[in-house]
Amino acid sequence: MSWLLAGVIVLVVTGFARPAAAQDTPKAEVSVGYQWLAGKSSGDEEWTKFPKGFYVDVAGNVSDTLSIVGQFSGNYKKFDDDDFNLKLHTYLVGIRGSSPGRVRGYGQFLIGGAQFKGSSDLFDFSASETDLAIQLGGGVNVLGSSPVGFRVGVDYLRVFSKDDGEVLEGEDVNGFRFIAGVTFGIGNR
Repeated sequence: MSWLLAGVIVLVVTGFARPAAAQDTPKAEVSVGYQWLAGKSSGDEEWTKFPKGFYVDVAGNVSDTLSIVGQFSGNYKKFDDDDFNLKLHTYLVGIRGSSPGRVRGYGQFLIGGAQFKGSSDLFDFSASETDLAIQLGGGVNVLGSSPVGFRVGVDYLRVFSKDDGEVLEGEDVNGFRFIAGVTFGIGNR
C-alpha cells in the first residue's frame, strides 16, 4: 500500500510541476517496454501473476497536454502443475492527459478488447475468447535532451467476461499492471 501511495504522490507532484526548460511537444510518441501484470477473476481467492509481458503504445498529441492513444500489450503464464498456458493480449484506444515539460506526469483512460487464449497439450485443450476491457492509470515520462525518454506507470485493468466464454467462463477479471519502458518523440508540433 505504501508503494501505491508513493506512486500517487509522485504523479501529483510531477503532474503539476512545470519545469523552466519545457520542451516542444512532439507530434507523436511511441513507447515500448516491459509489463508485469497481476490478475484476479471474481471467483479466485489469490492473484495470478504474469511476469512475462510487453507493451507498445502510440500517442498522437492533439495539444501540449492531450493525446489520442492506441495500445497493444501481451502477458504470458505457464502453469507447470497442469501443463496449462495462458496468453492475454489487449487492444485498447483512448485519451491521455499529461503535463508539459521534460518530466511529464500523465493519466489515461483506454477501452477496447482483451483476448485470452488457453491451451494444454496434456488435456488436448485449446480455447480463446475476446472480451470488453477498460484500463485506467497513469505514470511519468522523463525525457532527456533528445527525443528519447523513460516511462514508468501503473494501471488498473478490468475485463468484462462473456457468460459463455470458454477461458474465463463468465468470471470478470480485475488486474493491475506495472510498466517500464522507453519513449520516442516523433516530429514537433
